[in-house]
Amino acid sequence: MILVDVMALVWVTEWQIECCGEPFAVGDHVCWTVRAPDVDWQRAALGAEISSAITHSVERHADDLDEVSQLTGTVVAIKRAWGEFAQRNPDDHVHYPVPGSQRFLDVPTSDGTEEHAFPELTFNGWVVELDLEA
Repeated sequence: MILVDVMALVWVTEWQIECCGEPFAVGDHVCWTVRAPDVDWQRAALGAEISSAITHSVERHADDLDEVSQLTGTVVAIKRAWGEFAQRNPDDHVHYPVPGSQRFLDVPTSDGTEEHAFPELTFNGWVVELDLEA
């Protein structure tokens, strides 16, 4: 029998962990509630290359349980993600990701020790590579 590693690339929004999540590190075994990625937002916030590879987004506050599933695996790699956010017009009360402003830093843990690596940008989450359990 040939065993094949199955990988997932998961977006973990900063507020999802800040609110009620647990820190994680490379090598940790995790079981996360996930949903399909928000393709448009992630493309603007993370760029086309990374956003097109994201397979899941962590979701701890879903109203519709039919939209979520469980994903279990081992953390293989973590990238911290920053970007610029701005109003689209002067009357907006919402700030949106500014395409092309994203910056990433490979880190061993989600503990935030490198929080100020890009002080001119807003930290918005982690891109996490998981080795899934078969």
